[in-house]
Amino acid sequence: MKLKYPSKTWFGEKKYAWFIMSFLWLYGFIGAATRFVLAYYQIDITNELGVNRSFIAFTWSLNMVVVLIFTSVGGWLTDRYGPKKLMIVSALFTIIGDLIIVLFQNSIAFLVGFGLILGLIGIASTTNYILVLTWFTQHRAKAMTIISSAQPLGLAS
Repeated sequence: MKLKYPSKTWFGEKKYAWFIMSFLWLYGFIGAATRFVLAYYQIDITNELGVNRSFIAFTWSLNMVVVLIFTSVGGWLTDRYGPKKLMIVSALFTIIGDLIIVLFQNSIAFLVGFGLILGLIGIASTTNYILVLTWFTQHRAKAMTIISSAQPLGLAS
């Protein structure tokens, strides 16, 4: 009996493609879950930083605007420098933004760390789709659907 798919593949796609897709899903899930955590602890954050909820809402909105702008820039940068470099830069922005928030616990650090630096991770959001479309030949729609499911599940956690 002949196997439908070669042993080095899963469902007709290379094994590493599914592994990377699961990593991208996990990254999206954690990103969405952190938004939920921020919303849940909003009162505690306002008390700790000595600011009001308007400041937190402004910072959150600034983050979304920066993500929006750098999503488009990220597509151009991915075409120019490749997805690997953009994913590394995005991970560095995540680390730097988190460190700023944790090390300098004041309102300015929160605005810079969360509002600006963590917004810069938007450069890699289009990279996920480019990677899936490049690696997958047969199951692109399934892979895109799986990656897209991370956001709602992360927010529901």
